[in-house]
Amino acid sequence: MEAEGDEAIWDLKGECDAIEEMKVKKVGSQWIIRFYTRIGTVFELTVTDIKERAAMEDEKYMDWVEGDA
Repeated sequence: MEAEGDEAIWDLKGECDAIEEMKVKKVGSQWIIRFYTRIGTVFELTVTDIKERAAMEDEKYMDWVEGDA
């Protein structure tokens, strides 16, 4: 079954522990990122901007406000 948008993001979030491999390819100004899981699912994200930054103190323990950005 294929999922898109919100449904696919929630599926990816639930399967993060099952990710075995990640592949990245740049196409024009976009990045295509594929996550391959051990249960046979592939998640493909199309990204136009990637940033790296230092983590804030205790950030991984903070909750994000989820919804429309």
